[in-house]
Amino acid sequence: MESGSVPEAPESPAARQRELARRYSGLLAVLEQPVLVEDAGLRVVDANAAADSLFARPGSTVVGATDPLGSAVDEDYRPVEGVRRPATRVLGTGVPSAGQVVGIQPPSGGPMRWFSVNAQPVLADGDGGAELVVLALTDVTERKALEVELTHLALHDGLTSLANRTLLVDRIGHAMARAVRRHPDPTVGVAMLFIDIDSYATINDSLGNRVGDEILRILAQRLRSAVREEDTVARIGGDEFVVLCDEINRSDLARFCVRVTQVFSQPVICRVGDEWRSVTIGCTAGVAMARQGEDPDRFLQRVDKMLKDQSAAAAAERGPAGPVRPPAVPTPQHPQAASAHPGGALDRRHHRR
Repeated sequence: MESGSVPEAPESPAARQRELARRYSGLLAVLEQPVLVEDAGLRVVDANAAADSLFARPGSTVVGATDPLGSAVDEDYRPVEGVRRPATRVLGTGVPSAGQVVGIQPPSGGPMRWFSVNAQPVLADGDGGAELVVLALTDVTERKALEVELTHLALHDGLTSLANRTLLVDRIGHAMARAVRRHPDPTVGVAMLFIDIDSYATINDSLGNRVGDEILRILAQRLRSAVREEDTVARIGGDEFVVLCDEINRSDLARFCVRVTQVFSQPVICRVGDEWRSVTIGCTAGVAMARQGEDPDRFLQRVDKMLKDQSAAAAAERGPAGPVRPPAVPTPQHPQAASAHPGGALDRRHHRR
């Protein structure tokens, strides 16, 4: 050092952060996606207009606020906290993070929006620690909605929107696991009510497939309305429905079965050509209780066999069915009672003209 020279004062951390943020400001302004710059205390030191529009109320800015992603949720709708928060993780490790999907509820209201977050550390000179983190958010709300729709289609029946066999097996597994944990009492367990529509092929042949499909949709809606919130209604075949009863007491099962199968005791009113018709529906039903330690697939296979046996016996008892000729005006019909035998089969019920 030359005689008489004055050493330069070291730049303060705050001044350095302001300088770093200033360098990014021009770039941030031209980006359409929301971008935040946060310091080591998770305070926003810079943001572009898109970020202000997302995180701040009209006419205000998000600069100066604490990390707005602190109120975000993950794809399972759990709060994004601690090191699961992108800024916290990147500032702590100095390692970039990419592709974390979070849900954000805009302060101005409206539906939740989903973003893929890329977080990049801005490293300080010397020790290499992160002084700032730059968070770039890409809107994936439409992609998320498409994923939800595709998942729904993969797990639900396309005609009735009821659960399909894949989702039913998954629900059976969870229900059986819960029953073991919560209810060691053998009188409480998982039951499955299975229902087969009588002479559905005859309905299709005489009234047409469009009417047959509409009848299935109406019956599906009625079944959903008749069950408990925790139960699952599924369509596992063309005219076959099942109701998975989660944690039900054997003493309550008979009453539950009567209530559900009464769905089929009322005529279905549907449009056939230019007129409205009343179609009387019959059903064959049964119920089975899951056995201790039984595999969900095996339980469903056992129910399938019981349903086929019940349907074959009912068809033999009825004999050949003639074409359905419903009257033009609905005919009042009183619900008929059914008795259930937990672990066995439900008495067959035929509501016929």
